[in-house]
Amino acid sequence: MEYDCNMTLDLDNAVLDRLNISPADLMVDIAMGLYVDRRATLGEAADIAGMTQAELRLLLGRRGVPLQYDLDDFQHDLMVLRERGVD
Repeated sequence: MEYDCNMTLDLDNAVLDRLNISPADLMVDIAMGLYVDRRATLGEAADIAGMTQAELRLLLGRRGVPLQYDLDDFQHDLMVLRERGVD
């Protein structure tokens, strides 16, 4: 099931001030949290953060967060390569 949704996050500026975080940085932190919890893919997290996958990968690395790449991911990538005729 797919949903089309726009969401507004309403936070008091005082909360952001206390956290010493900008709205953009808050979205990055939310995106990274979803990625770490495996609730969002790298691409989905990058979209939430408003950056490219490459930019998010660099930021994850700087923060010591490992990329999530397991056997299922490898098998999927291998299947895609084979479908494209790459051996």
